[in-house]
Parts: sequence; structure tokens; C-alpha cells
Amino acid sequence: RHRNGLWIQLMTDEVRGRLVDWESETAGTIARFRAEAGKYPGHQRFAELIDELNEKSEFFRQEWVRHEVRGFTSHTETFEHPEVGTIRARIVILRPLNHPHLTLMIHQLADDKSRERMEKLLSA
Repeated sequence: RHRNGLWIQLMTDEVRGRLVDWESETAGTIARFRAEAGKYPGHQRFAELIDELNEKSEFFRQEWVRHEVRGFTSHTETFEHPEVGTIRARIVILRPLNHPHLTLMIHQLADDKSRERMEKLLSA
């Protein structure tokens, strides 16, 4: 049920603890979510998710009332992993032409150090 990236970013302590500059990154995610939700006024799933996050997340409530709207631009997020250190990932969005309502978020490792660190995690 909770496969939504915004829900995971807001409600998962592990993400909150590892995503560098969590507040700024999450505020941006909320603003991009608002832009996406605006494309589907009255859509039940968006309304349910907004209601749930308003109920469960003080941070979401504070940001949601600001009414900030942002379009998506590719950017790099930085994570601090307790075992391997800093991992940087470039975030890219794809929308398949034959499924325009589907959004694919691609996390591409941003540099050689990040690739080395991820390989170390995957080989453990």
C-alpha cells in the first residue's frame, strides 16, 4: 500500500536519517507532488494520500499549507550510509509514451565513489 515515494520519504525513519538535507529535499518533493496532484483534481488516490499524510506527518502539514508548486528537474540527492559513507544519486524522471500517467523515477549513481560504495553494499 505504501509504495509511494513521498510517503516513504516522510514516514520512514531510515530515509529521514540517511537523506542529507532531508527537510529541503522533502519540501521539494512535496512541491513536486502538489504539481502532479494538480493534474488530477478529485482523484481519489491523491486525496487519500494527502489526507493520510496530513494526519500522520507534521512536516507534511506545514509544507502542504504553503501551497508551493514545483515542476520536476533532474537533481542529485546525497545519502549517508552508516557502513560505506556518502552515496550520491542523480534523479531522472521518465514517462512512457504509451502510459502517460505512469512516472518512472530513475536513481543513477552520480560518481565513481558512489558506484564503488554501492558495489561494496551489494557484495556484502
